[in-house]
Amino acid sequence: MRIVSFHFGLSRAALLLMILSAGCESPSTEIGRSETADAPLDELVFPDGQHHDLGDGLENENITCSFRIQNPSNETIRFRKAVSTTCGCTAGQLSSDSLLPGQTTKLKMTLSLPPVAGESKRYSATVHRVLDDEKISNIQFTVDARTKAVWYTVPNQLNCRIIDSKLAHIEFGVLGSIDSQATITGVSTTLPGTEFSFDRPELDSLEPIRVTGNVLGNVPEGKYQIVIQSDDVKLPERQISIEVRHDSSCDVVPRSLLLRKPDNSSYFTGRITVIAVKPAENLSWDDRDDLLCTITSQVTSGNRTVSVMEVSYNGESEQFREGALTLKLALPDDGVKKWEIPVRLAR
Repeated sequence: MRIVSFHFGLSRAALLLMILSAGCESPSTEIGRSETADAPLDELVFPDGQHHDLGDGLENENITCSFRIQNPSNETIRFRKAVSTTCGCTAGQLSSDSLLPGQTTKLKMTLSLPPVAGESKRYSATVHRVLDDEKISNIQFTVDARTKAVWYTVPNQLNCRIIDSKLAHIEFGVLGSIDSQATITGVSTTLPGTEFSFDRPELDSLEPIRVTGNVLGNVPEGKYQIVIQSDDVKLPERQISIEVRHDSSCDVVPRSLLLRKPDNSSYFTGRITVIAVKPAENLSWDDRDDLLCTITSQVTSGNRTVSVMEVSYNGESEQFREGALTLKLALPDDGVKKWEIPVRLAR
């Protein structure tokens, strides 16, 4: 009896499998609908990817790009209307905050490029998907862009060295980009009593505009600004900094000389270094019977001449007469620079 029952049960199972198999046969459109329904609800398709490299853009320029977001499921997908961005220089907007099955929405990103030529930056925007349990799933999109100068100065920072409180000449160039059709309309500055002029207004990518000016010799040391104005709507002006420093055409170090007695020596000695603008010459000193002054070396490098003078005293320390040694230097413009160098002994 158990054997008969076994065969009967197997036949019923086989019959049931045949009925189920017959029930699965349906038109291909029905199969397609079933596969879409079984797709994960959090699956989205990004035909344009999630990253763009836009290459170069001009300073202060607003550039836009977009990303498509497709819904491959048969369920409606919701997003928050607001799109988050990493900074105020980026704006994001969805064309629709609700995606029906098979629909596509578009994320539009607007980038405000900085007024800093040569800067490479990554911009990002985050779309917030609302899940069935009202939790949020974040989807990030990124864009790379590099900023190209609309027009620029050469150099972009200046140093002004005022020698002996005399007038200092300043000169720099202004170049435009290949696409620039702008002109320079003016140059202003915070430097007291200084005016700048330029040889032509039209910007060119190959031939710089020559800007020149003279800085007064009594301008205090510090940092100042030069502002170049143009008729370019993207970059109406550019500021460059200029640092003013006062210097002397010649100097002496140290300003006070201490003579020391080397070991196993019968005399006291010290050194004075004279730094002068080339061609400094005719270095002289007053005659002091107790001091011997000798130029031991003189080296010229660039526009500077460095002279080393050895000063020595050969006598008893009690008999040394403290006082100043007077140095005189004849300058190229027939002037004379004079220093009073106090001299002491290390007792």
